[in-house]
Amino acid sequence: MIRIGIIGAGTMANYHARILSQEPDAQIVAVASTSPERARALAESVGAQVEESPRGLLQRDDLEAVVVATPTPYHREYVELAASAGLHVFCEKPLARTLEDGEAMVDAVTKAGVKLGVGHVVRWFPEYYQARELVQQGALGTVGTVRTIRVNAFPRGTRNWYADYGLSGGVILDMSIHDIDWLLWTFGPVRRVYAQLTSDSPERMVGMVSLRHESGAISYVEGSWAHMGFATSLEVAGSEALLTTDSASTRPLELQLKRPEGERPAVEVPVRMPARRGPYEEQDHAWVRWLLGGPEPRCSGQDALASLRVGLAALESAQRDVPVTL
Repeated sequence: MIRIGIIGAGTMANYHARILSQEPDAQIVAVASTSPERARALAESVGAQVEESPRGLLQRDDLEAVVVATPTPYHREYVELAASAGLHVFCEKPLARTLEDGEAMVDAVTKAGVKLGVGHVVRWFPEYYQARELVQQGALGTVGTVRTIRVNAFPRGTRNWYADYGLSGGVILDMSIHDIDWLLWTFGPVRRVYAQLTSDSPERMVGMVSLRHESGAISYVEGSWAHMGFATSLEVAGSEALLTTDSASTRPLELQLKRPEGERPAVEVPVRMPARRGPYEEQDHAWVRWLLGGPEPRCSGQDALASLRVGLAALESAQRDVPVTL
């Protein structure tokens, strides 16, 4: 049984608390937040105690792990304190707001000998996982271009922190980083980044990022907080096939195969759905199993640091209006 504390009481903290409270090998012991009222409500919903502050929670002697689901700039402080207390950590994405903070966090958990999981949950979405498998198996041939789109309404967090670009990093660092992480996982390291933002206001921000991978593939990432609702799409073009999927469609992955005679039959690839759990449940379950001696989850601290590095390069490119070489 892994005894867990939750730091934060917003949307993602509630997600993780609810999921982990249903894990047979996990127990939510305490919750702490800078909002006592929200912390109390969350704690009551999962049968946990309330701590007056995150620091107080991290000083408890009855915890083995913590979930850090706070605004991004506070990740480093709580992860470092957790590591120094010998606690394993699950940290929401993005790993940090600056590369310096991200590197310090990975260094802290490494030195302390504790485990760090990071919430790049797209790796657990079945259509994205299976798309990666098809790429890795060579079903598409040599991949030339990739296009991802992820749009949503502007998120409303505590004290509207998403609207502060200095805190959230805007749509690229907070939302498009999901796709950046999946692209790095699937197509490998990035050599060059170019990005543009259509607005200085995060509430109307659309970000467009172009990535040139060392493999030769070119990825185009579009993210928007200017829409009315959530939607995603993925398109991977290879020398032998075109793979597409769209959250607005009820169809699974579609693989359009190249044929010598010029035909383009579309093959629907059934997406293998988890028997009991959704992507967030699979992610949190994998973290708990890892803490109990199971295999390492799909996203490590080093993976999250690599995604952060590319996301920050995109912000630099958009600010300077020049390509950034990594």
